[in-house]
Amino acid sequence: MFSDWTENFSTEFKVSYRDYKALRVTDSTAPSIRIFFGGTEAAPSGDSIYLGTEANTHGNSLMTETWDAYASGTLTLGDHDVKFGANYSDNKIYNYFGANSWGTYVFYGLDNFASGKWSSYNLSSETSPGSIAVNYNSKNLGLFVQDTWYVNSNLTLTMGLRADKSTASPSPQYNAPASTYFGYNNSEVFGGGFLIQPRLGFNYAFNNEKQMQLRGGIGLFQGEAPQVWIGNSFNTTGFNYTSYSFNSYNPLFPFNPDGLNQTVPAGGGSSGAQNVNFVGNDFELPSIWKANLGFDTETGWMDTVFSAEVSLTKVNNGLYYNSLNIGKVNAPGQDPSPEFIGQDGREIFYNPSKRGAWASGDARFGRNKAYNNVYLIDNTGKGQTEQLTVTLSRPWSRDSDWSWSLGYTYTHATEVGPLTSSTAGSGYNYQYALNANDDIASTGRYQIKDRFTGSLNWKHAFFGDYETSVGLVYEGRSGRPFSYLFVNDANGDSRAPNDLFYVPTGPGDVLFGSFSGTNFVPDAAMETAFFTWLAGNDDLNRIRGTVAGANAFRADWVNSFDLRLSQELPGFFKNHKSEIWLDIQNVGNMLNKE
Repeated sequence: MFSDWTENFSTEFKVSYRDYKALRVTDSTAPSIRIFFGGTEAAPSGDSIYLGTEANTHGNSLMTETWDAYASGTLTLGDHDVKFGANYSDNKIYNYFGANSWGTYVFYGLDNFASGKWSSYNLSSETSPGSIAVNYNSKNLGLFVQDTWYVNSNLTLTMGLRADKSTASPSPQYNAPASTYFGYNNSEVFGGGFLIQPRLGFNYAFNNEKQMQLRGGIGLFQGEAPQVWIGNSFNTTGFNYTSYSFNSYNPLFPFNPDGLNQTVPAGGGSSGAQNVNFVGNDFELPSIWKANLGFDTETGWMDTVFSAEVSLTKVNNGLYYNSLNIGKVNAPGQDPSPEFIGQDGREIFYNPSKRGAWASGDARFGRNKAYNNVYLIDNTGKGQTEQLTVTLSRPWSRDSDWSWSLGYTYTHATEVGPLTSSTAGSGYNYQYALNANDDIASTGRYQIKDRFTGSLNWKHAFFGDYETSVGLVYEGRSGRPFSYLFVNDANGDSRAPNDLFYVPTGPGDVLFGSFSGTNFVPDAAMETAFFTWLAGNDDLNRIRGTVAGANAFRADWVNSFDLRLSQELPGFFKNHKSEIWLDIQNVGNMLNKE
């Protein structure tokens, strides 16, 4: 609702409601089954097939009801437009995430699968009916004031201040033993106070025959509360379900193809453990500093406009994951201690007495066995982006049916945690580093270093004022970054593949072969084949003796053309129009697959 109360004062009020449901439906209640065709019975690896129901789909429902309210007033005082107001959001969340609740089995070979002899069995069994599902409210209050000052006919300054405060209620159920041992309070998710966000912008129009302006700004910006990541603390308190994990076959728990009636170990014991998710002490919601400086001008050539802009961002509070129960925690709040350091400088969490001859049960050797997976989402101040964009464009004009643009963007971006997944385990797993829990920034997962763009558009009204349009868009860009990883668990944190690859210097630097029991059996042919392959890999061959960096390599250059054909038509009512269109993405590939 917009209201003009006087010539100098106006108000705006908005209220909205959204009801959202994401219910993952399956046609089966079978457990998750993976059959490997390589490795050993104790440590299956290599090629595999999946059967049954994907583990994260065993129970997966999200429902939200969101109310948003916004109110603002604008007061004109001479050369100043002062805008002030508030917005309030109340998000009611229901989240049911029962990964592994129908059982997750790994088998070595078809014969073992046929006989029901699994190599590993994982089950998340609810502690009471309905205990996995959680309900909570996430609320945010934002207050803002902004002064737009028209200094003169050329210069406009915009100065603002915004404050945001987020809360969640009720708090996750407090787990005193886990909080005491690991040093974090699992019932606390938001830091508490307001985040104050100052902002300043300007626009300067030059006195020139050609339209020309310089623009820019700087400020601190907070986004929406990351509900899906924070929500993990509500449905993984240690009391929602009990985690059972077996890394060798136990005939007391035979394979059961009925996911709804899995074998639950009686009495808990050493096999039953809690999964717990923590949020960092004094946790702050994500925020970044942004700054930009841009210049736009008419060129005087063919009605074209030239623009150039530099954009900078610096992480104020970013997010990344730690895995807290992969080794011994010597004191609350400390990272887990490795068992030893590998020859490449990597922290290793395997049983040191079985050095080299490890099975999956030897990982996370020094962990607290009252707990299974324990993750912490915490703040980082590392990560930034520098971006330069230049464009030359010819907008539509009354004298021509054509418009076009050409542009180039250079981007350099770094990050600690790409946060590519909704679950804490996957979020940690896709955070590539030499050492687990490292707060180290590396090349951004989605950085496009060089991007060229172009567009060519034509339109003409053949029938009355109903336009026929054709548009062609080109993008040529550098390939996305990627990493070289060990396919297996190289550091013993029970997650794979997430360990950066060490590139041997040459024959004899590392051992190639296999184990027969605890005896190593060298394989000269394997070693020869590896170094033959390495010699042909330019990426890795030039960095022998080092660990390949996270996202330090880049896929091939990509070129693509997209085509749109559209036609305006009469609408259903007077003075209305309708439009039909056809989009052909990557039309060049359709014409020539090479």
